[in-house]
Amino acid sequence: MQGYVYAVYTSIADIAKRLGRGEVAARLAQHAATLRARFSRDFWLERERTVALALNADKRPCRVMASNAAHCLATGLLNREQAEALAQRLMSEDMFIGWGVRTLSSSEQRYNPMSYHNGSVWPHDNALVAARLARFKRPQGAIRILDGLLQTAGHFKTGSLPELFCGFPRDERLGPVPYPVACHTQAWSAAAISMIVQVILGIEVIDFERKLVIDSPAMPDWLDWLKIEKLKVGDGEVSLMVRRTSEGTSIGIIERRGNVTVEFK
Repeated sequence: MQGYVYAVYTSIADIAKRLGRGEVAARLAQHAATLRARFSRDFWLERERTVALALNADKRPCRVMASNAAHCLATGLLNREQAEALAQRLMSEDMFIGWGVRTLSSSEQRYNPMSYHNGSVWPHDNALVAARLARFKRPQGAIRILDGLLQTAGHFKTGSLPELFCGFPRDERLGPVPYPVACHTQAWSAAAISMIVQVILGIEVIDFERKLVIDSPAMPDWLDWLKIEKLKVGDGEVSLMVRRTSEGTSIGIIERRGNVTVEFK
């Protein structure tokens, strides 16, 4: 929750600045900076390379490795050093099962791969992890998550992802284990794949400036090309063709409509 409060402060501060409300923007930016500093002081666990799941009644941190920390990663609440450490920790063997990242580490006392929150895998959680991995120039980690989730959807033969599935270690003979009462289909699970594809391609839409920024795109080794049609940018749109080449990933503009700038980094 503190991660999302931080995201609200920073994003609304940016809007206020664009509207010429400098005093409001400065106040919100200060709130964000204060929250970030206090959170780092009270919640960051250096030894475990994660954030505390909570503070107990004595304000002592609960040292539990859970995917909740990914939300702090995704919202920018952590500094770069902490974010790098957490990104690596989330992809370790006790968290990443091959199909996705668990909600709770297999080393924790309450771990249960069939539990709703204590060991299962949630696709939307995984999209947040992948998004930050890609932004820290770790596209292969994001691609591993994409691979696992797509293969999960293929095993389930539904063409989409459920709300969650069980967190058993990957076994090719068994495949991913369905969670019996998971919602299916579900909007944030359906959006997970699109979000991961966007971040591994390094695509950022800046509506205020009618700009599309493409930074360090990457492609899975099993995907040769991808076509993106009518991507909305402000009141315009862009269509792209993405290809995997021997030199890396290339993106070409097929069509551009409206006053849209495309910037490659």
